Amino acid sequence: MIVENTFWTNVDKAGPLPVNCPELGRCWLWKGNLNNEGYGRYFVNGKYYRAHRLSFYLTYGHYPNPQGLHHCDNPACCNPLHVYEGGDIENTKDKENRHRGNHPKGENHGAAKLTREQVLDIRRLGKSSQSPATLAELYKVSISHIRNIIADRKWQGETL
Repeated sequence: MIVENTFWTNVDKAGPLPVNCPELGRCWLWKGNLNNEGYGRYFVNGKYYRAHRLSFYLTYGHYPNPQGLHHCDNPACCNPLHVYEGGDIENTKDKENRHRGNHPKGENHGAAKLTREQVLDIRRLGKSSQSPATLAELYKVSISHIRNIIADRKWQGETL
């Protein structure tokens, strides 16, 4: 059973005002134990629960179903007004809308070895007379990387 008074002593209601939803008031930050993703966690009856889910439960009488998502994008926040019910689809859409789930593509990707112009040259040369081995040596990448570029299996998310 959740001991409500003990739970709320672990909450700091003077947290930051979220940029994307200031009308909902300040974040209530969990002062207790955090998991490796930054979510508050509270130990009840031999099990850890996420603090934002317990806050929702204590306020509304049920756990958020299927998940408790944050309007404020702050995993340590326990303000029940900042938590809403949703699933993986809503969570993914929310991340994309807030540009947290967008992954860089093409030369903007942190592991990119080639520029956009080089990829265009490789495709042009590879579809004409240059062998993948020659192009790999010229651009200092593997032959399989060159073959994937020529076959449009690499950089396909980037508009070229």
